[in-house]
Amino acid sequence: MKVIRVDGNDVFAVYNVTKAAREIALNRSRPVMIEAMTYRLDRVLWRVPLSNNSHSLESTLKGSVRVA
Repeated sequence: MKVIRVDGNDVFAVYNVTKAAREIALNRSRPVMIEAMTYRLDRVLWRVPLSNNSHSLESTLKGSVRVA
């Protein structure tokens, strides 16, 4: 079985991978598994303590990623 890993927070990447997986399934009659890797921006859920560098990364990500 083919496995495709994709950034689950990137809508366009998920769309493209899903489209490719559909083509593989239809044209080659093979199963495809999509693994959508995601991350959370909540400090409580992070297992690694935040350092000053991680805080700046978190600030950067919060500016570019919408969190529901």
